[in-house]
Amino acid sequence: MFFSLYGSVTLVNDGVWVFDSNSNLYWDKQAYWVNIGLMTVTRSSNDYIQYSTFPTISPPALEVGTMVNYGTIEFVSGGGFNFYSNNGLFFQGRGGVIKFEFGDSNSGNVQFGEVELYGYVGVYYSAGYDVGSGKSFFDWAIPADDIPKGDFKFVASGPDFIGLDISLIQLVCFSKTSLSVKIYDKTYLGSLLCPTDEYQFLNPGDGGASLPDSITSFKDKGSCPATADPPCGSIDTGTITGDSPAAGNVNVASLAFIVLSLICLLF
Repeated sequence: MFFSLYGSVTLVNDGVWVFDSNSNLYWDKQAYWVNIGLMTVTRSSNDYIQYSTFPTISPPALEVGTMVNYGTIEFVSGGGFNFYSNNGLFFQGRGGVIKFEFGDSNSGNVQFGEVELYGYVGVYYSAGYDVGSGKSFFDWAIPADDIPKGDFKFVASGPDFIGLDISLIQLVCFSKTSLSVKIYDKTYLGSLLCPTDEYQFLNPGDGGASLPDSITSFKDKGSCPATADPPCGSIDTGTITGDSPAAGNVNVASLAFIVLSLICLLF
């Protein structure tokens, strides 16, 4: 199966898109795919997102276009993205959320090209799932020797975490060596800090200022932002209110920064 975005086209989803194509997606550099609704990515991690071979420009650019999320994207039952060309930007605005699930049902592999993330990243853990040793939930290719840009909040839920502050348990780290985002149990690490060559903070970005106005105009218009009540999709990571996750969910990076600042003041 083939799915193509040719030329200066903008594809917008403001409904429910079940992405279960197991297809090759050929995508011109100048094309945009904008999600402001719910996208459920399911079953297949073999959706090869790659540059177009159609001569809409001459010669064809060996780069993929831009995917923008202001809504909800969830990866369920083995579903994933594969930016096979190792380029193309995935940008998530402050109102967007991407959700993963681990345990009884697992998200598939998510391999971005270039990624810039704001908003929220959420994870649901089934009962008894071991969250300890550095589970990776997405990778990136660009930058090849650094961490991505952005500033997102990590939220999580599951039957083992009811009434618990997830920040007291987990740490989100960005690895320059494996080019992946990992979740650790702080007890497993025995530390409040990430392992060597892994970092708690993304690099500063421009918040989407470099995107054209025709794309950023969608950011407050969607039916499924991170703050939708009830939340969109089947993965329950808790209700998000404004810039602050609901009880039991927390901005891990910010909390770690506060703790580290207090340590520095004491010494």
